[in-house]
Amino acid sequence: MATKYLRYADLVERQIINNRTTLQRWIRDYAFPAGVLLGPNTRAWRADQIEAWLAARAAETESADAEVKPDAPAAEREAANALAS
Repeated sequence: MATKYLRYADLVERQIINNRTTLQRWIRDYAFPAGVLLGPNTRAWRADQIEAWLAARAAETESADAEVKPDAPAAEREAANALAS
């Protein structure tokens, strides 16, 4: 089976990413796949790596939400939500 690659426009179309700055920050800070260079100005991402990253991110968010008690102070809930996003 052939590997499917996604270009930047595909990531935007699927609403995974909104802009290049966020993409760079996710690669740097959140272990988003860096992709592969197909040419001097062309980068693409393996679809399976993107799906795996999204699944891992969703799992992290769910576990972080479960750790915050509903009756926790508002500041604590906001801090936990900021870490999850």
